[in-house]
Amino acid sequence: MSWLRIGLCLLIVDLLFTATYEELSPNLMPERIAEWEQAYADGQEHIADYLWFAYAHGYGCKLNQETARLWFKRAEGQPLAQLFGCMSMRNRHWIDEFPQETPDFNPRSNTMLRASHFAFTDLAIEDPGARCWFGVAAMELGKKDEAIKQLEMACNEGYYEAAAWLGYIYLYRKKDHKKAHAWLSKAVEHKISTALVDLGDAYNRGWGCKRDRTQAMKYFKQASDFGMRKGMLRWSQHLHKPETLPAIQRAYKMGDPEAAHQLAYRYEHGRGANKDPQESIKIHGEIFKRFVDSTRWQYLALRAAYEQGRIYDKIAIEKQHDSTQHQAAFKWYEKVLAMAKNPKDYRVRQVRLAAGKQFYHGWGQKKNYQKAIEHFQIAADANFDEARMYLAHTYRLGLGQEKNLNKAIELYETALKRLNHRSAFYRECQNGLVACYEVTDFNKALQIYQKQSKQGNADATYRLIEIYRGKKDKVKEIPALIALAAEQGHPMAQQEVEKEIRNADQLILNEF
Repeated sequence: MSWLRIGLCLLIVDLLFTATYEELSPNLMPERIAEWEQAYADGQEHIADYLWFAYAHGYGCKLNQETARLWFKRAEGQPLAQLFGCMSMRNRHWIDEFPQETPDFNPRSNTMLRASHFAFTDLAIEDPGARCWFGVAAMELGKKDEAIKQLEMACNEGYYEAAAWLGYIYLYRKKDHKKAHAWLSKAVEHKISTALVDLGDAYNRGWGCKRDRTQAMKYFKQASDFGMRKGMLRWSQHLHKPETLPAIQRAYKMGDPEAAHQLAYRYEHGRGANKDPQESIKIHGEIFKRFVDSTRWQYLALRAAYEQGRIYDKIAIEKQHDSTQHQAAFKWYEKVLAMAKNPKDYRVRQVRLAAGKQFYHGWGQKKNYQKAIEHFQIAADANFDEARMYLAHTYRLGLGQEKNLNKAIELYETALKRLNHRSAFYRECQNGLVACYEVTDFNKALQIYQKQSKQGNADATYRLIEIYRGKKDKVKEIPALIALAAEQGHPMAQQEVEKEIRNADQLILNEF
């Protein structure tokens, strides 16, 4: 009889500490967290699957990433931990509070996903929370219709975490923004924190609602105040003011690489923070060290290396091409090229251009046109027009290779089709092209100069002056062109105008 009573007591204790996924909501009470922790201490290891999620979302407790990471490790093999681990491996980062350092890709992710989906199958019958995660697993397996059906059922049964996921599916997968806005609004109404950032994005972009930046900032700030890294990022990203600096610093201390990148940008440009390029370099250096040996996340190290090289080059230019700073930049450019796998990557092309310019101009490196051409050619082959322009310069001037005006013209014309008409590169490219035509087709060169002069190009106007000085039938046009070039800002023309004024003044004085 005594053994029967003991068995009944054990059964009662087990039932007392049995958890359901439905409990994982903003209504979770702190007392329940304490009960779960005690249950885990008593040997109920599956309780870890509830505790990591609670701490990661601030349900029944203060949001605490470090504690969430600890419980997540203990929950290995449990359905919810498997599901989120799989989504992390698949780069699903819309859930801001995923509580672990995202691992490198693991081919086990599909196996984990199927196991999680299967584990929730029976649980979903009586537990709306489990039904929600059953639907999320179905979504990850590509079963959108089943996912929506299960999530809607979970939401109708009162588990509003499902509304946030429905909002996510309609916002990003189905592209039905009106439905997305409705579901996200419902989730936020029921205090589901994970919906705040997506609802803010919807208002910020006018997805399914009238665009309202003030409303978007409201939701981003709420997410930030709640402790969500993505909320901190959005609020700081869209409002570069001193009041958002603590939020981005907090996200940076939490280890978020995008927060580190944003904070470095702020220090570099003085946007809502004291301008400090050296602090920016320091932050990028930390990112580089953290991710340089990662298989999956090495692109973050590559970006950090590029940013450091770019900032060093920027400082060098501000210091009249300081060799030490240019050399520091080049060392980081070498790291980028050593890591780079895609030659068409924007940062890789920029590095090729910057390294080529150092050899071309002799900035921090000894002039070496052959090495400059090597960098320019690789970048040009990757469809980078600024590099095409520099490569054209070498053909036009015969620097490091035989002069070839036809090849130079081909490169200049290709680059001009794509470059921004207002950029300095565009004007430099035009000047190089017309210089080629002066040799190969003078009349065409003259037409180009005349067109550029009317567009406000001071260099073209002054070049017309130089050409007309050798033509008797054009001499009468020179004074008007000098005045125009001076007005356009050409320093030589301005000097000539000043000289004419002084001579006129002197003549007047001589008369008296």
